[in-house]
Amino acid sequence: MDKFVGIIERRIMPVANRIGTQRHMTAIRKGIIATMPLTIVGSFFTILLNIPIESVAAVIEPYREILDIPFCYTVGILALYATFGIASSLAKSYKLDSLTAGILALMSFLIVAAPTLRVVEDLEGVTAGRYINIANLGSGSLFGAIVTAIVSVEIYRFFIEKKITIKMPDGVPPEVTNSFVALIPGAVILIFFWVVRHMLGFDLNGFLSQLLMPLKGVLAGNSLFGGLLTVFLICFFWVLGIHGPAIMGPVIRPFWDISIAENIDAFNAGTNAQNMPNIFTEQFLQWFV
Repeated sequence: MDKFVGIIERRIMPVANRIGTQRHMTAIRKGIIATMPLTIVGSFFTILLNIPIESVAAVIEPYREILDIPFCYTVGILALYATFGIASSLAKSYKLDSLTAGILALMSFLIVAAPTLRVVEDLEGVTAGRYINIANLGSGSLFGAIVTAIVSVEIYRFFIEKKITIKMPDGVPPEVTNSFVALIPGAVILIFFWVVRHMLGFDLNGFLSQLLMPLKGVLAGNSLFGGLLTVFLICFFWVLGIHGPAIMGPVIRPFWDISIAENIDAFNAGTNAQNMPNIFTEQFLQWFV
């Protein structure tokens, strides 16, 4: 037994500690956790719209479209907020301007995930103009948000560290200086993601969904094996004296968020609470395991 413990301490603990403190994993964890208040607030409106009392439902019915707006702009565009949170957190770890990094990441994610739709003339209920489809900004695009945020910050960091920026004279306010410093890296980031998505036609969100979503069926959703494996690994790391959720969070939390968002969408669509598409969400593991 002592030999086994010794192997774990020598081989596993150093790796687990490095994973838990790795800056990109930490940024992912912080950025996604930062969206939790929005998820909670948006969920309140989901409950309000689905109160199972006929008299209350009849009163709410004329206002359903209005009451659905808070959900659409919280849970409905969760990946957008996660992009900013992840990029800002990662930029802070590099001691870069986190606000600029977050804005550049938002721009990149919108280019990748939300192509604009142009309506050239007024239609019934639709005014001519440009529109953004927010369908791809929800939790299903979290993996795209993670990759976009990390890539945009790394490009930004490269230009800052190599001093490929526009330099302003001394005495210029820091806010103005930061804006001009971001011009060249911002242009490169914009062109890079624009070329990838619109010139080459590479759908990053679609690719990552096809690549990683099968893992959701193993680690979350309705997988008993995945639920037990997640709990086992969290407890296993705790036994080693390592913060289990800090290690597993960046890996499993995107799947958890996708699962709970799918449940919310199904509930909004009228699915009975007993027939939700995903059982093993974070909330299930917190309250029933």
